[in-house]
Amino acid sequence: MIQIIKKFNSSIPSVRKVKNWLLNDPFHVWHGRDRLVVFFILAGDEAANAFLPLPDGDFSVEDESIRAILESTHQQELEKRKYYQQVYLKLSKLLDNLDDLNLQAESFAEEDEYHFDLKNQILLLHDKLLDFINDVFVWRDHKEMGNYLGEIQSLTSDS
Repeated sequence: MIQIIKKFNSSIPSVRKVKNWLLNDPFHVWHGRDRLVVFFILAGDEAANAFLPLPDGDFSVEDESIRAILESTHQQELEKRKYYQQVYLKLSKLLDNLDDLNLQAESFAEEDEYHFDLKNQILLLHDKLLDFINDVFVWRDHKEMGNYLGEIQSLTSDS
């Protein structure tokens, strides 16, 4: 799982910093810009379009085969944007939960047993975050959007 993140390289300092936090610091508190960088790492160029409305297509072309291709391409783009919206929402939820646990842990002394329990929960949730990131990268490696999109498990589940 972590191998994919290790292989992700960038010359952009903020991306390298976020990658380092993902790999080495489960106790990092995620701020706004850091969250966006994680999303752009996950979604790549698609992140820029994920929340922009897709204009309605003009499918009034007389040629039936061209119209079918245009409709199919339009539908694939809608599904892809919806997927990346779900990626963002699930990522935000995971990071919110991590932040909540980290802030709770900071409010307890390290000797406190609850602090120890919180640290274990943080490590488990951090692993879940890395698994989620891995799943999105694997999906991105399979860029055949059409049929593969239908096979993607819904990201809205808590599993």
